[in-house]
Amino acid sequence: MKNKIEDILDNNSHLQKLLFRRGYLFTSKKMENINVFPFYNHWSESKIKNYYLYLHNDQKKFMVTRNNKTFVLIGHAYNPWDNISNESQILEVCADALEVGKINFFSELSKISGVFIIIVLEKNKIFVVQDSTGIMPLFYSENNKDIYYSSHSQLIADICDFNMDHEIDKLLNSKFYLIGIRHLPGIKSPFNQIKALTANTYLESHPFTVQRFFPSRQFQEPSENPLEMICNVLKNSMMLVSEKFNASISLTGGTDSKMTLAAAKDYYGKFNYFSFFSTEAEEKDAKAAHKICEQLGLNHTIYMVPKENDDIDNFEIISQIINHNAGYIKKHKSAELRKIIFLYQQNEIEMEVKSHISEIGRAFYYKKLGKKLMPSPLTPRHMSNLYKRNMFNRATLKYMDDAFQEFIDVTNFGEGFNDRYDESDMFYWEHRMSQWASLVKQDFDISNNTTIIYNNRKLLDLFMDFKLEDRIEDNPQKEIIKSLNESLFELNISNENAMKNKKRILLEKLFFEVNSRLLK
Repeated sequence: MKNKIEDILDNNSHLQKLLFRRGYLFTSKKMENINVFPFYNHWSESKIKNYYLYLHNDQKKFMVTRNNKTFVLIGHAYNPWDNISNESQILEVCADALEVGKINFFSELSKISGVFIIIVLEKNKIFVVQDSTGIMPLFYSENNKDIYYSSHSQLIADICDFNMDHEIDKLLNSKFYLIGIRHLPGIKSPFNQIKALTANTYLESHPFTVQRFFPSRQFQEPSENPLEMICNVLKNSMMLVSEKFNASISLTGGTDSKMTLAAAKDYYGKFNYFSFFSTEAEEKDAKAAHKICEQLGLNHTIYMVPKENDDIDNFEIISQIINHNAGYIKKHKSAELRKIIFLYQQNEIEMEVKSHISEIGRAFYYKKLGKKLMPSPLTPRHMSNLYKRNMFNRATLKYMDDAFQEFIDVTNFGEGFNDRYDESDMFYWEHRMSQWASLVKQDFDISNNTTIIYNNRKLLDLFMDFKLEDRIEDNPQKEIIKSLNESLFELNISNENAMKNKKRILLEKLFFEVNSRLLK
């Protein structure tokens, strides 16, 4: 795979910047030549103490030093609780908090929205932590006594000459893998030597040790008025985003994007609005969004993605770059690739405001399975069943179960959850977001940057204050939309939700329950 993509890019220099675009590599090994594959002179080199940071030219870093500790933030960040939009100032606050202790540091970290990692260096000690849901991927590895942290597992593999894990290859080529969304189980990467960090944990080295820091006691008391607090934080988030970026809000007729649109009410003139479609279902979403914007007097662009690959310039070449960036695990469908490449070639969107992380507060798996009570604790088999519909390939199912046992063991999944934190919600938060949503964001890195106003730990925690039955019915979300923009709420325009298909729900529930009993 490496040699093939290298040959392609050597012959298409105008596309070399798309390889691992917006990526980072932090390592103890100095790269001898960043003018050739995989960097192609589109990356910068910085020495930080005894380490080297390699950064794609379209990615940003911020640094502060405090009492022999160096703090590095890669990506973008803003704090809607204290209305801080400057990353260096955010790092200063985090550095001051760490002087008091890690509990204070993680308390400040949990106020921060954005897509980022923070690296803290003290002498030869390092710890690294991601944004609230791990939307900025963090893969880590050690090879020949050198350590590597990167946004892309494939980048580490290219440098270290790692080959895809044989078991992962079998998983990717299983028929069931192509059904639904496509990502890896547990903390797996495509390479046995590389692991993924997941949300609500941080990584220490040397040696590599994963530590859980959330949930913690400071978050476990219900708030007096979570609805009002959520509305204020969402409004502040849209204010900061409108001031910080030339941003475009991507819209559907769904609940999540309507909350984002409602939160932007006081700043409508500062945003662009768009939808795109490459399938019939997406077309319904786009039309619903367009109708909403018409009623609110907002200009809304619909991007109609071509239906044929041949209608998009350089489709085959750019598709291979996208697949390489994702470590070949996404098994992209042609419609997905056309959408990504088409938006890149329009070159009209700088920062996309997405909304999907809001699903964490909406009892996703309860809706999917039509259940009023999910099992607790979740076993590795429960996790495998939530991850993929695999009943017949038992050898691969055993591999998936083992991967989730590793996930539970390494991340201490379930520690401190108590009655406030439903394990299925936390599994959605910590696994599906970190292992799937992060790669979705990364797919679109070739086109534009991405921010998500719900990617804030303290904000997401507030959604846990609402009763489960209300979250299943989206009652808090409806009240939030009504409070933020009553005119939008009264439009009552929505798209068809596949989660309300009773036949589909029944089949999902049946599979989950039967396959949970078949342990072998």
